[in-house]
Amino acid sequence: MDEKEYDTVIGLLKLKSMNKSQTPHVKSKKTLKQKRILERVFQITSYPSSITQQDISIILNIPQRSVQIWFQNARHKLKNRTNKDELLDDNNEIPPSVLFKLVNDNKI
Repeated sequence: MDEKEYDTVIGLLKLKSMNKSQTPHVKSKKTLKQKRILERVFQITSYPSSITQQDISIILNIPQRSVQIWFQNARHKLKNRTNKDELLDDNNEIPPSVLFKLVNDNKI
């Protein structure tokens, strides 16, 4: 698939997710595949934009708030491990095509 097709798929998934009624969040454990994909995205940027967070939540079928909290926790863990004051990120938005490639390239 090319980038335009990935954008189309994400757009359709966003429309589908908008139609779902808001239900209370039930805490669930992330699968190994979901964790690995989140970790790979974290390697690209530790501060994904809200659009990227939404795309990740749709692709992984988890609430956007869970994605947001996962990145907050990962940044905190990294800060504790490295004792760095600031994380360097050039780009906060990841194109959907890159997210799909991360999912498809992930060998689990």
